[in-house]
Amino acid sequence: AELLDRDENGKPRHRWRAGGMVAQFLPEAPERMRQPDLPGGDGGDAEGAFEVDDLWDEASVMVETIDADELTDPMVGTERLLYRLFHERGVKVYPPQAVYDKCSCSREKLRDVLAGLSQDDIDHSMEDGKVAVTCEFCSTTYRFEATEVRPQ
Repeated sequence: AELLDRDENGKPRHRWRAGGMVAQFLPEAPERMRQPDLPGGDGGDAEGAFEVDDLWDEASVMVETIDADELTDPMVGTERLLYRLFHERGVKVYPPQAVYDKCSCSREKLRDVLAGLSQDDIDHSMEDGKVAVTCEFCSTTYRFEATEVRPQ
């Protein structure tokens, strides 16, 4: 949602705000454990293949009632929204956890991946006597000499 805000000098400025909710089934008791998977696509009848957990079904229905405006309204905080949805069952809000945009790739990890490839795969990946691997998360490119990735 686009919000009209004011900067430190009182001048209007536009800001964007996004929101979302993830509902996750976390069983704690054996009777709440995950039900069996649906049968594969072999033409079997999926109707009645497993029993739907009533509490999970209720939570799913409640989450589906959330309006997009509720997720982006700065006046509707996390606790308030959760209370609106689940006050009859009780709500516990845990302290927030920071989310980091941090890659865990390293030259050593990628060298280990390359060590698991066949000699034929390594040969096909060579360009000018080197193998280049680019991390899809952080876009760092690592270059390995043939002697680093070929068994001696």
